[in-house]
Amino acid sequence: MNHPIVDQIMLTGYPKDMAAQPEFNGIDFMQCEILTGDRIVIDEGEIILAEHLDGYLQGEHEFQFFQGRYPGKDYYGNEIEIGDRLAYDSKKENIINMEWDDDFEAYLVTQYEMKFTIAE
Repeated sequence: MNHPIVDQIMLTGYPKDMAAQPEFNGIDFMQCEILTGDRIVIDEGEIILAEHLDGYLQGEHEFQFFQGRYPGKDYYGNEIEIGDRLAYDSKKENIINMEWDDDFEAYLVTQYEMKFTIAE
């Protein structure tokens, strides 16, 4: 006679009260695990976890990230205030105010044809 947990494992492969684990979905450009439900970015066939996008943009597209030191306007005409988080696209010589998340994504979609989605 087996312990009930052993019987459950033999029957289903998992203990009865084991929490469901997110499904593995692959490896991103930075060699990190992608799980179902993770926010990802696709750029020319490369898959990048959204949380690693800044590093990817720095290495592959020569972006620079910094805080605003002077008031001004960005690529979309949005106000830049001192301390705002900014992205500088050195290839196209544009500054994007990252305080406006939707504008930064829109910039990457329109200028670089990147796609933002959720891993399934």
